[in-house]
Amino acid sequence: MKQMKTSWSNLGVVVLGQQGPEFVLEPPSTLVFSNTTGSQLSCSAHGSPTPHVTWITSPDQRSVSAVPGLRQLLGNGTLYFPPFLAQDFRAEVHNARYRCRATSSVGTILSREVTLRAGKPSPRFIRFYKNYSISENR
Repeated sequence: MKQMKTSWSNLGVVVLGQQGPEFVLEPPSTLVFSNTTGSQLSCSAHGSPTPHVTWITSPDQRSVSAVPGLRQLLGNGTLYFPPFLAQDFRAEVHNARYRCRATSSVGTILSREVTLRAGKPSPRFIRFYKNYSISENR
C-alpha cells in the first residue's frame, strides 16, 4: 500500500461552514541580515474564524516574546529584528530557528522552519588595479 505524504501546513480544514487556518504569507526558510540593517519575518493566515498568528522557537516550540531593542512582535504577525550594536548580539535571538503558528478554534498550522542568522556585516574589499599592457613575445 502506497503511503501519501501530506504537509500539515498546507491543509485547509473545513468544519461546519468554518475553515481552518491557511497561510497567506509564509516566512522564508532562511533569513540572513546585518546587525546594522535589522530585518523582519512576516507571516499571515486566513480562515473562519480568523486565526491568531504567533511565533515559536524551533524545535522546542517555546512561545517567542519581545526582547527590548532586539526582537519585537508586531500586531500584523511580523517578527521584527531592529538594527542592534554588535555587542548586543544574543544567539538565542539572532542565531535561532523560528516557526510561525496560526491558531483558531478549528485548528492550528505551523510554517516551515526559518533559520535566522544576524551579525556584523562582512568587510568589503575593494581592489584597485593599475592598467597594465601585456604583449606577447614572438
